[in-house]
Order: sequence, then C-alpha cells, then structure tokens
Amino acid sequence: MDFGHYTEAPLRFAAELVNTSPPLEPEPDGLDSVEALRSFLLDVGFFDATDDPAALTSDDLAAFVRLRGQLAEVLSATDEAQAARGLNSILAECRSVPYVTNHDDSVLHLHFAPPKATPAQQAGASSAMGLALVLCEEGLKRFGTCADDNCVDVFVDNSKNTSRRFCSNKCSNRTAVAAHRARVRGKKQ
Repeated sequence: MDFGHYTEAPLRFAAELVNTSPPLEPEPDGLDSVEALRSFLLDVGFFDATDDPAALTSDDLAAFVRLRGQLAEVLSATDEAQAARGLNSILAECRSVPYVTNHDDSVLHLHFAPPKATPAQQAGASSAMGLALVLCEEGLKRFGTCADDNCVDVFVDNSKNTSRRFCSNKCSNRTAVAAHRARVRGKKQ
C-alpha cells in the first residue's frame, strides 16, 4: 500500500483523535473542553492559514467527541463489514463529497467534505476516506492496538511489511527494557 498525503495525514489524525480518550483510569479525557480541543487540533496541524481556532464552540467539541467514538469503533472492529459500516456512517454524516480545488492558489488537491463543512465534518470525511482506502486495499490487518500491556492506544500500521506492534517508540522501548530486565533477573536467580 502506498501511504501518501491522502492517507498518511488523515490516518495519523484519526489515531491521535481516538487516543485522546481516557485510556486507563484515572487518566483524564484529552478532549474535556473547547480549549483542549483547540490545543489538540493546533498540535496535530489541523488548521490551515484561513481557519480561526478561536471560533471553535461547544458544538464542535461535542461533534469531535462523537467522531472520536465512531473512529474508535472502526479501528477496533473485529471484521471488515463492521469497519465498513462504521466508515460509511461517518462519510454519510459528514456529507462527504470529494472535489478538486486550489482554493489557496496552491497546487490542485482533494477535499472530502463540502466547502462549508464544520471542522468535525472535515476531519471525519478525510479520516474516514483514509481509513476506507486502507480497509479496501489491506483489510483490518493495518489497524492495531498497542502491544504494550500498559497502553490501549490505537494506530494504523504503515510499515512495509505490516510488522508494527506498538503505538509509539516510547511504548516499544518501554516493553523492550522491561523484557530485558526480566531476562537479567531470570539469569541472576
């Protein structure tokens, strides 16, 4: 699978949005306020130069929290039909209508939501389209949950050989260090 601009950024966004959920108690919800949503969207580079992050409202927060739940269901689906239904639901709610534009006098590029779409509709349409491309080309094998016993974050595996097991290098390293320490303890006994 070729992970290009129209898949990689939306896939990363989808996983990062889902991972704002409170994974394990007592960790807080990463989207517990409009300010937290604004901060998250700025951190992931969601806004372009024409957007006004200050314009986000409690309705936007509710829409992103709903989208987060929908994307979580897709990324944790146990069969392709379930994932497809979830993606189709997101695309329908976002009124996804792909179109080509160069609205900012840049190179031509695709948008997946209507021009007047809300921020959550824009995010939902592009995330769902990216996930749909992966699902159709690769199936569920590219959707994963971190193999670290202390983490429940999701990811989309964009490795060449579908070998990713962890959501981040931090979790991978933590698991490797724990395994190494266990081996060392085992040799000392």
